[in-house]
Amino acid sequence: LESALTSCRRSGLADQQQSTMSRRNAKTWAPLSFVVCPLISTGDSSRCKLRRGRLHFWDMWCERTQPCLQQWPRQIGYAHADTQENLFDHLLRIWGSDKPRRMVDIGASGTHGEHRNTSDVHYFRDRFPLGETLAVETVAPLAEQLATSFETRYASLRLKVANVFLDTHDVLDPADIVLEFPPIVRGRTVRSSALISCCEENVRLPQFSRLHAQGVSTYCSQICSWNDRDNVSRWAVPRARWDTLWQNKLDSQFIDFIKVDFDPGYPKWWEHLRTSWSSFFRTRAFAVMVLEVDEKAYWHDLPRLLSFFRSIDYYVFLKWPCTTKQHDG
Repeated sequence: LESALTSCRRSGLADQQQSTMSRRNAKTWAPLSFVVCPLISTGDSSRCKLRRGRLHFWDMWCERTQPCLQQWPRQIGYAHADTQENLFDHLLRIWGSDKPRRMVDIGASGTHGEHRNTSDVHYFRDRFPLGETLAVETVAPLAEQLATSFETRYASLRLKVANVFLDTHDVLDPADIVLEFPPIVRGRTVRSSALISCCEENVRLPQFSRLHAQGVSTYCSQICSWNDRDNVSRWAVPRARWDTLWQNKLDSQFIDFIKVDFDPGYPKWWEHLRTSWSSFFRTRAFAVMVLEVDEKAYWHDLPRLLSFFRSIDYYVFLKWPCTTKQHDG
């Protein structure tokens, strides 16, 4: 990543001097990036320029989606966890591990990895063993599982777990959450959605069947065997704005890395930006954010999303992880 950005800077400062980044190097870092720029696949630095001391990329992908998609190196067999670990490895080389790093994981359930029980919290703390960690998780049994696994894995670290539902307003009294998005679960409660997904659907999938037969405790095992699974009140959670949670749990302190994966739907996400994340973004209170978008509407309006983050003076990259998984969609 550093060699690519250096190449781009040189082209802007030295009369469009030819980039020295090879195709091999491009394939090494392309899956980590959040910007779709022809530089990624071609090594051509003429597509980027300096603006206000930062890099600005021509968004050719947004104008000609399919041709540019075909230029991207494919990540055969890779899923979210693979590219996330690659990203953390790159950050480790940039940051080192000797200083405390504050990390937030929104949507922190341990659903990744070979055994489907690992969280981004684990991937991050394996590399950065110092610092404060906040995990935000709506599903109560998964919040409990995360707290237990973290304590077992990192005896000297403390994890703050916020078992809440992120929303555009604060409601302190716990309540059963009825989901509005994605459409496939609209109208279901968090409890019914989790039980149907894990205890009726995933249990039939080959990957989960194999793991459970081997005695592996997956995130679905945690949900289906949870002692309080039939106690509706134990699934009830308060609603919280992110600005409120950030202030109450972290004293509005700067965050080195934040992953955001709660996906309220594209229109609702813009409402969040305006009402419940405004202080966080206005103060530029983070170094690196991974924002996961799974809905077509995000991609259709990608220029608007890129423009927002550039307007508050952040580099924007596209992390291109997905191919079809072998076992579960």
